[in-house]
Amino acid sequence: MDLSSIQFVKITETIPVCRDEKDNKFLELAVSGNANIIITGDLDLLVLNPFQSIEILTPDRLVDKFAE
Repeated sequence: MDLSSIQFVKITETIPVCRDEKDNKFLELAVSGNANIIITGDLDLLVLNPFQSIEILTPDRLVDKFAE
């Protein structure tokens, strides 16, 4: 396993927008870590797509997007 690509992310802001408040941590992590995409099957997150400039996609949609 190559550990050189691991990045530890410090949460820099609180984001209280998800209808399931337990999912806000994923948005906070993505924003703080400058993520481009969140991959999930969670409908509470998917309805927010896009969130700020972050795409929120299902695994199937991600595969389709890269096949285009």
